[in-house]
Amino acid sequence: MLNVKTLIKQFYPKAHYLVARSNEGQTDGDVFKMGERLAKEIERYIRDEEIDKDLQINMVGHSMGGLILRAALQHLEGYKNCLGTFMTFGSPHLGYLQGIKTMIKTGLWFIKSWNKTYSLEQLTMTDHKNLLETAVYRLSKLGSLKNFRNVVLLSSY
Repeated sequence: MLNVKTLIKQFYPKAHYLVARSNEGQTDGDVFKMGERLAKEIERYIRDEEIDKDLQINMVGHSMGGLILRAALQHLEGYKNCLGTFMTFGSPHLGYLQGIKTMIKTGLWFIKSWNKTYSLEQLTMTDHKNLLETAVYRLSKLGSLKNFRNVVLLSSY
């Protein structure tokens, strides 16, 4: 994401940039807890940098980061009028329930059985017996993307 920041900064040199670090080394946990940590980091950044309330917030996420961004939005309701563009690259917005190759399924099964990674259970929609209670489905019901002026999902399954 540092490379993306550098590229965007060339076009918008006066903008503020936050490359989030609140979930570094903790991406094997619950997506909703990661979203809460990220929201707190965003709010802290806005407060510490004394950024005007009339700001425009654009979000860029990669892979699991796209889901974490979506989970963070429920905690950022006070900024919903400031949301500009939401963009993700390669984020599994629909989880990994179907449509993936056998080799990838096998790799995911191996990782899940070797290392209890709750976020992988959430991505494969095995975190709850009822699909309507899985994290991926619950994220879809939040509806927080509707507050953005632009939503761009690149290479996202």
